[in-house]
Amino acid sequence: MRINRFLLLLSISLMAQSAVAQNLIENGSFENGDYSGGAWETVSPGDDDITSWVVGGAGVDWHNTIEMQFPNDGSLAVDLNLSGGGLSDTGTLSQSFATASGQKYRLTFFLAGPAGDTFPDPREIKVDVAGIAQNFSTPASPHDALVWEQMDLEFTATDVQTTVMFSSVDGTGYWGPLLDSVSVTAIDSPVVSEQEPIPAVGSIGAAILFGTLLLFGLVALRKP
Repeated sequence: MRINRFLLLLSISLMAQSAVAQNLIENGSFENGDYSGGAWETVSPGDDDITSWVVGGAGVDWHNTIEMQFPNDGSLAVDLNLSGGGLSDTGTLSQSFATASGQKYRLTFFLAGPAGDTFPDPREIKVDVAGIAQNFSTPASPHDALVWEQMDLEFTATDVQTTVMFSSVDGTGYWGPLLDSVSVTAIDSPVVSEQEPIPAVGSIGAAILFGTLLLFGLVALRKP
């Protein structure tokens, strides 16, 4: 019976960790939406061209790979500076998602900044989420050999819905800081048993392990 209990607890732990790894952000790589084609598309404030994202500020540019060799994932990325440059040409990009109040989460995204003679270096953005406002920066790199840098921010949700907003802090330069591969995942695993803690198991292969353990459990239960 002790073996069966261990198998049951381990199975619960595997399923819980698999659920925890779910990305709560929709269209995090900006691949879905009404892209008009060409080297880029200007998305004005309030336009819903980029699926699941809200555009604000002066607007943003939605780029493909015609002029810049990127992105970090897929074929599209978002430039948080409106085309043309200017100190006031800073855009915002935001999305709201379901959370559990008091639960800890990890926001992950990739940042790059095309270099130019008059462009800021490093390139900088501001992130607002769950009452936290933090700036992130990355060194500028050639537009045809962009260097993407992973950024992470941990936060605790304070409500059943949380909004994350990305903002450019300097509109100088016709290419602004580039954003791609946004994700939010829960980082706390539930405690299954305080007396018999179960070792953490990665989500890779969790389904296979669960099926194998369940089979062994059923066989054990049939034994006298």
